[in-house]
Amino acid sequence: MQCAELVSSGGTVARRFVLALLVCAGSVGAAFGQDDGNETGDESERNLDSEHCVRINEIDKIDIVDSDTLIFRLRRDKVYRNELTHRCPGLRPSDTLMYRSSVGLLCSIDVVTVLEDWGFGYAPGVSCGLGMFEPITAQIADEMLRTRE
Repeated sequence: MQCAELVSSGGTVARRFVLALLVCAGSVGAAFGQDDGNETGDESERNLDSEHCVRINEIDKIDIVDSDTLIFRLRRDKVYRNELTHRCPGLRPSDTLMYRSSVGLLCSIDVVTVLEDWGFGYAPGVSCGLGMFEPITAQIADEMLRTRE
């Protein structure tokens, strides 16, 4: 039933208005791509092995690939690629990163902060939101670092 048809159908004016509002709102949501629970495109290709968190005490090294991507090298030869939630302008491979956690985990809801060297000490710079931790091989990580922009 179309939105215009609901307004002219039977019932009280208030009831017709509420019904029209609900149906039309659902139509507008679908038109603008609201999630209807069906996965399509990139979402269906999501890596199911991705992790939300890694233990901080297992992090050996964080490599900066570019302003979008970090590589986390953990103990026991675990390696994760982390696509930042948004581009992090000014993030360079030579930067020093800082992170904090009160629970001993670094998670996809956390941020890392660039520490800027001012010559007489460090000051916090830009902060970047982490994404999911996607497991990769050390060989893939090394290749990403060799071909970085």
